[in-house]
Amino acid sequence: MLEYIIPSNIRRKILVLFLKHSDERFYLRQVAYQLQEGVSAVQRELSNLEECGFLMSTRVGNLRFYFVNSKCALSTELRALFQKDEQIQKIYYTSETVIDWKKHRQRLSLLKEKEIKYNVSSEPLSRKKPRSAIEQKMFEEIKKRKG
Repeated sequence: MLEYIIPSNIRRKILVLFLKHSDERFYLRQVAYQLQEGVSAVQRELSNLEECGFLMSTRVGNLRFYFVNSKCALSTELRALFQKDEQIQKIYYTSETVIDWKKHRQRLSLLKEKEIKYNVSSEPLSRKKPRSAIEQKMFEEIKKRKG
């Protein structure tokens, strides 16, 4: 759902990383490595998020460390938004698996109906070879039960 609100995949990953670890500091290559994205794309998104005030950075030697700006009002709202999205995703995926089980049950019932349509010798009445591998397995199981 957040894909429509935040179209940049890298930006979404960065936001998730920083919102889950809001008390930590990350440098550029560390973020790129953890997200498995290119350094230049991550750098561009980090600078965009720093410009809008969501992130702050400090230089320590050669490294620039990025961290969440705790004074930014946007951080609490984004955290709530991502948590709601996670809850929606969990509900969506669990309902999707329920639907898959329903389809699986429907397929099994169809196979049982097909089993009834075939004669005792486990060969189909209208054709000599089964149409699919599932039917072939079904015929083999019938032969084993009889044999």
